[in-house]
Parts: sequence; C-alpha cells; structure tokens
Amino acid sequence: MRDFALGCIAIGCFIGATAAQGVGPGLIRGPAASPVFNKTKLSALGTAIPQISFWKLPGDSAGVWTACLAVWNLTSGYGGNGTTNGLVMGKYDQVKQTFTVSANANSLNSTIDEFGLMLEPVLGRYAVFDRFQSRFRGHLGVFFSWRAPTKAFSTPVQVQGLVINYSFADPSLGYVGGKLKLFFNANYNNVQGIYMQDLDVSNLQQPKVTGTAVLVAKSNRGGDMHSSMPIAGPDGDVEGLWLGDVSGNDSDMYFANDLDPTTPNHLVIDSSSWLNNGGIAGGMLHWADTATPYYEAIKDAEAAWLLGDDEALGGTADVFGAVVNKSLPAPNTTVVFVSSTPAAGVSIPGFNGQFGLNLGAMFLLGVMQHKDADEMAKMSFPIPTDPKLKGARLALQGLSIDPVKSLFTFTNTAWLTIR
Repeated sequence: MRDFALGCIAIGCFIGATAAQGVGPGLIRGPAASPVFNKTKLSALGTAIPQISFWKLPGDSAGVWTACLAVWNLTSGYGGNGTTNGLVMGKYDQVKQTFTVSANANSLNSTIDEFGLMLEPVLGRYAVFDRFQSRFRGHLGVFFSWRAPTKAFSTPVQVQGLVINYSFADPSLGYVGGKLKLFFNANYNNVQGIYMQDLDVSNLQQPKVTGTAVLVAKSNRGGDMHSSMPIAGPDGDVEGLWLGDVSGNDSDMYFANDLDPTTPNHLVIDSSSWLNNGGIAGGMLHWADTATPYYEAIKDAEAAWLLGDDEALGGTADVFGAVVNKSLPAPNTTVVFVSSTPAAGVSIPGFNGQFGLNLGAMFLLGVMQHKDADEMAKMSFPIPTDPKLKGARLALQGLSIDPVKSLFTFTNTAWLTIR
C-alpha cells in the first residue's frame, strides 16, 4: 500500500491542474420506496416523512445506525401535538429491516414546526435543526441541543450570530481540521450554496457561530443547493456531502466528493419531483420524495461510493467508502485506482456506474474489503514530508466487486489532496 501511494503521489506532483469531470456513485439498484420508513410502518408516529438522516454512533452494532426523522403531524407520545412537524430518533437495523423509536428527541419538539434533525458525526453529542412558525414558512432560526452520549437531548436553544438569508437553513454539523463547523444554506454576495462556519459550543446554553462563513458547495446547473448531510471520514473530518440541488420545481440528489465549491457535484438521483434531506447508511442512499405520494415513504437506492482525503504533509491519508453487500458473510472488495485527473464518464457493458479516470496516467492504489453489515471499508497510508508533494491533487475511483453475485460497480470519482 505504501509503495503504491508514494509512487502515485510522486507522479501527481508533476501534473498541472485540469478541469474536473468525474462521475457519481454507481447504482446497483435504482430508486424504490423504503420498506421500513413509510407511512404504513410508521403510522404511530404521524402522517408523512419529509426528512431522514443516519449516523454511526458508539454502541451501534454492525448494520445498525442511529436514524433521525422529521414527521408530519407528530403524535404526542413523541413530543408532538398531532398537528405540526416534529423530530424523532431511533435505531435502524438494515439487516433486519426494522426501525425502533426512542424518546431521545422528544424534548426538541414544540407546538410549532421543527425540521431537519442532524447530529454531530461520530459521537452524536450535539444536534441542530430548523424551527418554523408554520410548515416550512417563517423561518425562526437554527436551534441547537446537547446530551450525554446515547441519552436524551436537552431543551434546545437558538444558535447566535448566524445570518440566514434563505428561506430555510437545513443545518448540519461536522468537523473540518478538527474544528466543529455548522453547515447551512445561504446566499452571500449573490452566491447561493452550502456554507460552513465555526460553531463555538464552549457555553452550551449560548452556542454561536464565529469567524467567516466559507462556501463549500454550489450548483453546477444554476440551481440552489440545500439538504447537505456531511460524510465524515475515519479521522472524524468531513470529506464529502450528500445533498440536494433545486432548479425551478425540480430538486435532485447530488454527491459532492470534497468541500471545494469549484469541484462539480455529481448527479445521482434524477427526478421531476422534489427530492431533499437524505442520509447514507453503508451502501444505501436515502432521501425524501414528494412523489411517493407526498412524503409518504422515504426513497432509497443501492450504491457504491468512495471518498478520499485532504491531508497535510506528514499526516495520514484515509480513503474510505461503502457498497451494498447482499452476500454477507462473504466480503465485497473495492479495488481503488489513482490517476492524474478524472475524465468524462464511460459506461462499460456488465458494470454498474461509469468509469471516470484518465487512463493515460492510472495506477492501482490498493484493495479494501467490506467485511461486515456496516458495508464500510477503508485504507490508510502516510504522506511523506517532502515539500515537493505540497499541492498535489490526484483523482481516485473504486471498482467494487461482489464475488458471490458477480456484480461489478464503479464508485464515484474522488480526490486525494496534499496540502
């Protein structure tokens, strides 16, 4: 692994920047209504599900994720009043296809509308969400709550100092360079997109944003970005986003393979309806869809995806990803390649997804195995302290292989950046 990595990085240092292209995650199975997160199965909670997110937290066993939902007409047993939008938490077992509700989010709900519950990745100690005067109208701000790990959340308080000039913030949390960030929708200086800003939680009763908001994702098609879910790597830092892009009345789901707004986002789920606020659990992509009909079921798809790293000289680079594995206990394998640049996507008969690397300068980086029901895998290698490596940016892509079902799926293209 180390020899492959150093060889590829050294080659990358002599390659100038080129226009990014690349491809999105390969789909093994396209959109379908979730058999778990639907109006029938969750009728005890409310009448519709306009948002979902997933988090791998301490205590979640293989194949189990902590799930957060927004529910219309949330019932009183979970902190609602039966007429407004509220928030729910629980455990999603992807193997058994079950969702077990908890009371951990009950205190976040009020007599008005809450939407978009997102947790701090990795530990799940903090939560943020939007609050509205009425359903998706009259934005009242971003609210924050905290808890001891695995316990119920406390009464929420409003985040201070945040300037939101958009009709909804779709807030989320993540670490970048080890610092806690708030991600949110905004339009600053006529540039709409997803921004991040430092979040100071030294006083849990008065959380506040500090510093300057930084643009991390903007639309490729002249639309508005929204619904960002940060994807954290093995070191806890956010390396990519699962998010929405609305143009007119058409909102589709995209995958951002880094936090550079100049890198094109990749279309994954295309629809004529409104798609929003989804989450990722292993190789399963989820999102809310107005056409199910009207948020009556979360949609999902089976995929293979990959993310690289933005790492300093002398640090440790992590490459990680997931692929749906219906052949457990037999592991799936992802072979990872590195190239000078991404390329326009090419479909290959017998392979899901598209190939999207420059063949003229492509090498094998390594192999990683998806061994359990989390469907995740990673590889790590040291970055030398050689100053000539500084600024290198290499394109990555994986080929995920299910040897039992003879499935071959290309992941999205991703980036390894040395700073």
